[in-house]
Amino acid sequence: MADSETKPKDVSDVTCSLCLGQYQDPRVLACLHTYCRHCLESLVEHSKECTVSCPQCREKIEISVEEVKSLKVDFMLIDLIEKMSVDQENKGDISITCETCQSDVATGRCDDCCEFMCEFCITCHRRLLRTKQHKIKGIKEVKGTLSCKSHYCPHHREEKLTLFCDTCDELICRDCVIKAHQTHKYDFTSNIIDQEKELIKYKIEEVKFKQVDLSQAHANVFSEKARIEAQRKSLTSEIDEFIDVKVSLLEEMRLNLKDEVFSDYEKRNKQLDSQEDHLSISIANCNSCVKFAERVCQAGPGNEVEVLSLKREVLSRLSDLANTTIQDVLFERMLNTFKVDKYFWESVTKKASLKSEVLVDPKQCVVTMGKGSEPGIIYSTFAQQLIPFSVAVNDSNKKRYYAQVSVEAYVRKTSPKPDKVTPLIGNKPQCFSFPNYEFKYMPPDDGDYELSVKVNGENVRGSPFKWSVRPESDLVKMFKKPSKSLLLLKKGHVAWRVKLLRASSGSELGVDHKSSEGQQIWGQSCFKKLLPEPNYYYGNNYKWEDGDVFGVYLSRDAQNTRMIINNERTERRNIFSGINFPVCLYTHGYMGLYLNINRIRYWLVPLCPVGMKFTLGAHVI
Repeated sequence: MADSETKPKDVSDVTCSLCLGQYQDPRVLACLHTYCRHCLESLVEHSKECTVSCPQCREKIEISVEEVKSLKVDFMLIDLIEKMSVDQENKGDISITCETCQSDVATGRCDDCCEFMCEFCITCHRRLLRTKQHKIKGIKEVKGTLSCKSHYCPHHREEKLTLFCDTCDELICRDCVIKAHQTHKYDFTSNIIDQEKELIKYKIEEVKFKQVDLSQAHANVFSEKARIEAQRKSLTSEIDEFIDVKVSLLEEMRLNLKDEVFSDYEKRNKQLDSQEDHLSISIANCNSCVKFAERVCQAGPGNEVEVLSLKREVLSRLSDLANTTIQDVLFERMLNTFKVDKYFWESVTKKASLKSEVLVDPKQCVVTMGKGSEPGIIYSTFAQQLIPFSVAVNDSNKKRYYAQVSVEAYVRKTSPKPDKVTPLIGNKPQCFSFPNYEFKYMPPDDGDYELSVKVNGENVRGSPFKWSVRPESDLVKMFKKPSKSLLLLKKGHVAWRVKLLRASSGSELGVDHKSSEGQQIWGQSCFKKLLPEPNYYYGNNYKWEDGDVFGVYLSRDAQNTRMIINNERTERRNIFSGINFPVCLYTHGYMGLYLNINRIRYWLVPLCPVGMKFTLGAHVI
């Protein structure tokens, strides 16, 4: 690690957690935890079916004793240990043993072989034809300028690994290029090391973002434990207060009730303890992985081969951690209340009992933007278009909650000119036969908005929502040539509403595409090439009427792209998939053109004061 400033913070940095001694031939597992080679071999020997669990993260790794020697060497630890040894040698604390003869005290170090040698071995080293050109430095000269070994090709023993094949993602030598990689994409390690480090750094950032989510989930476990503990204390206090004023005949009932309470909360605490343990391990994995990967990226010039030799394992581990799925932390919310039978005093045989009910869970409540759209998706919309919202109130089992709750909704413009908060729905407890709370809002102009929705004073999942409103003029651009300002990328979501002024009988609205000047045009059409997916029809009235309003919702996730066309009067909804991205919102025909497509005539106009008649669709760039 030439010119490296890496220093051990304490002895534990160079101490194997298995043997508790200084690392000897440190090897890196797939989870990026390091152990002595002999410790790993011993661990594998005592394991079953050639599978070991990492002592630190419990990751299961399939490996045999023979495969341990094939594990990558932790070159950073080796350099760190050597630097410590040199520093202690210069302080007079210890002496370094010659790594060649293993008997005399080392007086120098070969930069090419990266080995400490005694005077006799140095003399021999300088006389050998193969090593006479190697550069040897004295012990004092070595301090702070440790360099690393030259790595030789396993297939061509005399050739150094100085190239990296991007096609095969492996280190190669000059002979490898001639024999097996001649047509591949390759370059010198020094030329591509920065680029490859950037890949690792990118994954580091992904894992760091995941760490934030893990930490939040971990904090939620503590919060939930505190909540149920407070509930437990409150409940047991209520039980005690009631029982204490009763005669001694009720003492047995008191014990039974408290046992029931403690039993219930102990069970739930065990569930939370298990998840807490799992999240703690995940966080520790991320910390150790990031620490290891950062050490790799901090390697200075001269370590290209070592960094690249670990690149695949580092990226693989970082990817695994970045893609870790975090389980929902909030468990079923139960409210245990102390209930006394009203006929209790008539018969002492009838005892008090604990009643459990599932409570509303704001984190399971879902906000839907628009009618017939996809729940939970926040679309980009247009200024001056009225947007309906609904909040589905659910309990912790994700089932509809029918009891009274308090629902609040506020909207605020955040840019370019921040505006005051506008309340959209009050906070008085309400109870509907169908637990959907509805409200509407019309953005006055374009910009970035923030929507906050709370149930019983707590933010629903995803709140506050970030929401982009496009200029009203963009609706006009939809009827002209494609505009870059209306380009939708991979994760683009956009919604708009149109009103049908005139329709002939049997009119049907779908999605069509055709080629135009080498490009594909996607749009609403009566001659449908894309058929709607099955089982997505709402209501029984499929007939169009003049003045029908349609909500159009275009969205894409990792799986597919969908365009939803929903008749707000009949609640008939068609969902179309197969649209390709990137997409630019566009029209069929010209502005104000009276269309006669497939003998079905209709006009479409925007539901905002633009004053133009148009059709709408999508144009693929």
